[in-house]
Amino acid sequence: SSRLRICAPVSSSSKITVSATPFSHICAISISDKNGDNKILMKTEAGQMEIKADKKLVINVGTNINVTLNGSNGAVTVEGDKFNVKAGNGIVMESNAQAKLTGANISIEATSVLKANSNGTAVVKGMPLKLG
Repeated sequence: SSRLRICAPVSSSSKITVSATPFSHICAISISDKNGDNKILMKTEAGQMEIKADKKLVINVGTNINVTLNGSNGAVTVEGDKFNVKAGNGIVMESNAQAKLTGANISIEATSVLKANSNGTAVVKGMPLKLG
């Protein structure tokens, strides 16, 4: 089938492309710089969207939610008033360096088994320390 393709230069280094099959809905929208280092690609028929940023991608929602993906140093930062993570089949958080959880009150609960393990020194401190 033939496709309609509209390519509109926005500047000397970027363009907007819209592709569609005649007499149907738009099936792809692409916004890209000249080299494709920064682009937004929507494939509506495939239910797919791709966002590519060469250096940094920032998402802001209102004044309280900020997500920053820094391609220069590999850092991912999520900021908000409340942060929830839910998974039906498990959660894995892993680091080859330090992992830290800080808060005014931290609660760890297990409905079956709670296991803590260290290949080095295990330190438990509190004032007072209550076990049991």
